[in-house]
Amino acid sequence: MAWVNPETFDVLEHQVVHRPNSIAEWTGVCDWCDSAICEQNVLWAQTGAEMQISRCWWFKSEEDAVLFKLTWL
Repeated sequence: MAWVNPETFDVLEHQVVHRPNSIAEWTGVCDWCDSAICEQNVLWAQTGAEMQISRCWWFKSEEDAVLFKLTWL
């Protein structure tokens, strides 16, 4: 399964399952993705239940997914 940007139809096929333990950690993960990977919803995205901390992270490249795993898991 992959995540598809509904506006650009970019496919992010590399999934990493990680649920941050707190809002502060979740914000840190998002900030890290913005600075290390850039272009949210083009090179990376997050999914989860609405209004809750995300638990699935999607990446366009496998290298970014591995870097995320090395940093956050």
